[in-house]
Amino acid sequence: MSLAPTISSYLCDHQISYQILNHPLSKSSLETAIFAEINPDQLVKALVLENSAGELAMVLTTANKKIQLHKLNRQLHRSYTLVPEFELEELFRDCELGAIPGLGQAYGLTTYVDSALLTQPDLYVEAGDHQELIHFSDAQFHYLMSSAIVLDNI
Repeated sequence: MSLAPTISSYLCDHQISYQILNHPLSKSSLETAIFAEINPDQLVKALVLENSAGELAMVLTTANKKIQLHKLNRQLHRSYTLVPEFELEELFRDCELGAIPGLGQAYGLTTYVDSALLTQPDLYVEAGDHQELIHFSDAQFHYLMSSAIVLDNI
């Protein structure tokens, strides 16, 4: 598989330059960072959350961080739960199961971004499969995150 069509169109529409980095098949964000030989702090991990009204949102953090949902909910003054990957097939139909690109805006999702990501010189996002990453410069990633809500200490 190559770059998810939704992501490809979104990046083209926003005139974003990027490179594709291939890596061996991986099953987790940390494994992806190891196989791709990149710093886990530079790999964007995307999680999809849902509130009681059925509204979805995406949270982006580093590959080596575990989200503490109760802490996140307190910070957002909301009550989100994590959506299991198998329930996301319809939303991310152009992606392999579990290879969610960290560009929630491309899929119409409110996006929250961990401020730790915005300190990195280069960032890598899932391309929609388990063998490719999209590499962005910090400037390109910051531009893509201009409509995201920045969160500290998540």
